[in-house]
Amino acid sequence: QLQQAQMAQVQHSRMVQQAAAQQQQAQLQQQMMHQQLLTQQLARQQAAQMQQLAAGQYMQHQQEDHLAKRVRLDDNVLVPEVEWLRRHQGTTEFTVNVLLPNQDAGDAKLNGQIVPVAVTFQDTIARIKSKITETVGLSAGKQKITSPSGVVLKEGNSLAYFNLAPGCNLTLRVKERGGKGK
Repeated sequence: QLQQAQMAQVQHSRMVQQAAAQQQQAQLQQQMMHQQLLTQQLARQQAAQMQQLAAGQYMQHQQEDHLAKRVRLDDNVLVPEVEWLRRHQGTTEFTVNVLLPNQDAGDAKLNGQIVPVAVTFQDTIARIKSKITETVGLSAGKQKITSPSGVVLKEGNSLAYFNLAPGCNLTLRVKERGGKGK
């Protein structure tokens, strides 16, 4: 009986050891699975960040391409100049706002300010450029003025030709010499 009791105790001890080993192995497997899940989650997050970065760079590239391409003005969209003047008869002098860029342009230091310019509907874009030259000192040859819709305004045409209303916001960009896309 004593021998049976000792053998039973040894078997019990082995079973306890086996259970402890199995429990330890299960814990290790759980830790490994948890580690794998964390690694996969981190990889997904990094992939998402890379995708967002790539999408951001793509969008920035698309925006730069869009800026490089000139918006074309469809003459069918504009009201004829004579009709525009007739619609606004009685309006003599008014103000348009010109948004200047924030950059150093040689003689002129442009700091992103908005310059109000007194004009008439018959004033040409060349006349507006000369008024800007008087105000900020940037030569007319270095100025590129665009309408609120992004159309580059040609010097020989008037505000009425482009159907620009009193108080509209024009944007000035500095022409850069030399090189593609400038």
